[in-house]
Amino acid sequence: MKKPMILALPLLALGACDGMQSGASSYSVDAATAGADFRYGAREAVAGLDPVCPYSEEEEQLARYEPLRTRMAALEERVAGTALAIDLAVVRADYEHYWTINDAPCGETDTAETEGQIDGELEKIDNALTRMEAAAGVT
Repeated sequence: MKKPMILALPLLALGACDGMQSGASSYSVDAATAGADFRYGAREAVAGLDPVCPYSEEEEQLARYEPLRTRMAALEERVAGTALAIDLAVVRADYEHYWTINDAPCGETDTAETEGQIDGELEKIDNALTRMEAAAGVT
């Protein structure tokens, strides 16, 4: 008999979002879908831009992340004051909390594979930001 309550909790949480949306009177299916897409991308972007175990400690390699950090900052500015800003804050808090209670065995940095690893990571972050931008209506 507890199953209906389990299903009701997410619905109550969605209802609570209604008051957080500027000028919105309900949390629509479209808003829920956009929020889910945004959070999906945000998880990848947040983790990629603030890695627990970076591939490099070299300034030249770390500088390769700057264009994506700039994009993320512009997106954050764009969604400020909206439900998507709340979604991003939740993703960041979840990420930070996870890494306060878990440890990651980090490998060696700046190896022969580093450039390729960073290339792959930058591509994932780029794709994540593109997904977030689409969910936020940024073209």
